[in-house]
Amino acid sequence: FGQTVSPDGTIYFPFVGKMHVASKTAGEIRDQLAAGLSPYLKKPQVDVRVLAYRSQKVSVTGEVKTPGPLAMSDVPLTLIDAIARSGGTNADADLQRVRLTRNGKLYELDADGVLDRGEISQNVLLQSGDIVNVPDRTDSRVFVMGEVKTPLPVSMMKGRLTIADALTQAGGILDTDANARQIYVVRGAREKPASPDIYRLDLTQPDSLLLSTQFQLRPLDVVYVGTSGAVQFNRLVNQVLPTLQTIFYLKQLTR
Repeated sequence: FGQTVSPDGTIYFPFVGKMHVASKTAGEIRDQLAAGLSPYLKKPQVDVRVLAYRSQKVSVTGEVKTPGPLAMSDVPLTLIDAIARSGGTNADADLQRVRLTRNGKLYELDADGVLDRGEISQNVLLQSGDIVNVPDRTDSRVFVMGEVKTPLPVSMMKGRLTIADALTQAGGILDTDANARQIYVVRGAREKPASPDIYRLDLTQPDSLLLSTQFQLRPLDVVYVGTSGAVQFNRLVNQVLPTLQTIFYLKQLTR
């Protein structure tokens, strides 16, 4: 309930009549109403608040259950409030990389940090015209490749994933084919394709096992498990042997 402001900026209030309220504060409207009611009431006490700014809205899109515009009121609307009013997030939502578009500029916010670690600085107050996009986890994956049982992309949970976690989810390294001395992490291939950062881990060393549980991967890192020397030789022979056999049979036929 309340008084809807008409297109000409006025409302109608009983006994007071038509009032112009556009561009006025709640306090100014309260004083105007009290003055208009004073001939009928002794010391009238009036409270005025804005129920909804119908012309001021925030749009929430992406991996939320009910995406769409949210009307603003005089109650401040924060990032977490907007996500909650949109029904919460879907299972694939990436709360660590919520995108806020304001006045043509893009900002990245960590809503998960607000919920898990109380990082209030990330729970910004929203303004009219803001667009909040909750992305999926496409950009929060790590790719495990090479001599593992199941090469696959691994999604990061709450932005955290270690080398040990990634290898475990890929089924572990192959016992016969993998070279445990050559566990590589390739980082920054998208930003620096010609010169990415490469880290090497030797899992045959006892301290490396501990390091593998502490080394935090970053989104779009590539974990590559190298191939043992014997397996490389066998694969090379398997590739070359058909060619040698073909040459041998051709020579036999030409004799």
